[in-house]
Amino acid sequence: MEYINRNEKVVFLTAFKGDKFTLLRSINNLLKVMDHNDIWIIVLDNLDFQNLVVDKRITILNNKQKPGAGNTRNIGLDYIISIGLNNFLLWPIDADDSLTKNSRDLIDQ
Repeated sequence: MEYINRNEKVVFLTAFKGDKFTLLRSINNLLKVMDHNDIWIIVLDNLDFQNLVVDKRITILNNKQKPGAGNTRNIGLDYIISIGLNNFLLWPIDADDSLTKNSRDLIDQ
């Protein structure tokens, strides 16, 4: 069985429709478990949140087209393709999910 190399990224992908508080709580939680070379793509589903405090590893996009989780997630997938990422593990995550400490490290074992 092949495991992800520590030099490879984990790309977290979130299609989000909800309140700003839930999103900020999720950001604070996930930043604690992300590795330095991981990235997180958050696609807002027809939302307009201003002044989100973000980390350089987070990219926030906005789906202003047809609403829905699938359409919103596809915008994130299209973005991943457009920036030419390779050698990564895609980890879809909902904004109301919580990851336990060291959960990111389990995929490296």
